[in-house]
Amino acid sequence: MTHVMPEVADGWRRIVGGRKSCRGFTHDELPDEVLLEVFTLAQRSASWCNAQPWSVALASGQARLRLAKSLDAAYGSRSPVWDIEPPMDYLDVHQERRQAAGALLYRATGVPREDMAGRVEQMRRIFEFFGAPHVAVISVAEDLGAYALVDVGAYLATVLWTAEALGVAAIAQAAPARHSDLLREVLDIAPRQRVVGCIALGYPDPAHPANQFRTDRADPDEVLRVHSA
Repeated sequence: MTHVMPEVADGWRRIVGGRKSCRGFTHDELPDEVLLEVFTLAQRSASWCNAQPWSVALASGQARLRLAKSLDAAYGSRSPVWDIEPPMDYLDVHQERRQAAGALLYRATGVPREDMAGRVEQMRRIFEFFGAPHVAVISVAEDLGAYALVDVGAYLATVLWTAEALGVAAIAQAAPARHSDLLREVLDIAPRQRVVGCIALGYPDPAHPANQFRTDRADPDEVLRVHSA
């Protein structure tokens, strides 16, 4: 029987309960040793046959600026180039959750539903990584199939939990991957790597309006079915 240390369990509860997606960062860069620790600890993430199929291109400084400028120039001016096909539509409860999250964001940032220009401007902030000074572009070896994407999802979550534990704000982003060719070009990502998405990292701006809300989560009984007989 595994001995549970209460202080460890309590610490994990605080990490899980405290983590939120940051949509407003300060310009202050993280120390190199903190960034290294985030990705060193995240490397312990579980993966199928221990293949560890993820690859990370971490952009800071001028590299991050070039990436943001390329994505901003592409927004609305070219067709998406996805390496991994995004959802064509969200249905039923998944659409309800998506709409609820969007409504909270626009309410917090003072963008009314009919303000299409304001919504476009908010969308553009995604491609500048919400001002975060660091962005990690995550890719996966294309020859490893669907289970490698499951592994990458676990890795993304591990990066987010680790960042929270180390006092680093973060947000996982899929939208920049709509221009995977630009990400590949700017960051010299190998052709046989499929771009999955990004994680923006930095220090949070507590006064930013986009950081003034939290999304909710489904109750366990909505997703959990217990079979005991």
